[in-house]
Amino acid sequence: MNIGEVSKRTGVSVQALRYYERRGLLGAPARRPSGYRTYPPAVIREVRLIRWAQSLGFRLGEMEELLRLVRSRGAPSRTLCRKAEVKIREIEETIRALSARKRSLELIVQCRCRGDCPIVEGAIGEKGTR
Repeated sequence: MNIGEVSKRTGVSVQALRYYERRGLLGAPARRPSGYRTYPPAVIREVRLIRWAQSLGFRLGEMEELLRLVRSRGAPSRTLCRKAEVKIREIEETIRALSARKRSLELIVQCRCRGDCPIVEGAIGEKGTR
């Protein structure tokens, strides 16, 4: 199938598919005499895997190993499980940071100051410098 068909079937842009190819995440496709790429049906699974892994927080730099692990089609390896555990910790840290931001914003919303907000001044270190 051509690159446009792969794009339609996976919801991934043609530019992203070419990028995945340049990064080595997808094997180099066969070429027609016209120079157009011809992809095997298995590429659909691999592109969907890349997108799914990205949705879980994995970066493209981590994809090569993830693809290798999943291509083996065996039970999830211990390596894959460890990588998932690391992502869980990263997500938990992100949630903590976002919760702290939310609390700060809620304090600002609840503040009834009329002018110089003590919350903002405290955060930027301006309190008492005037």
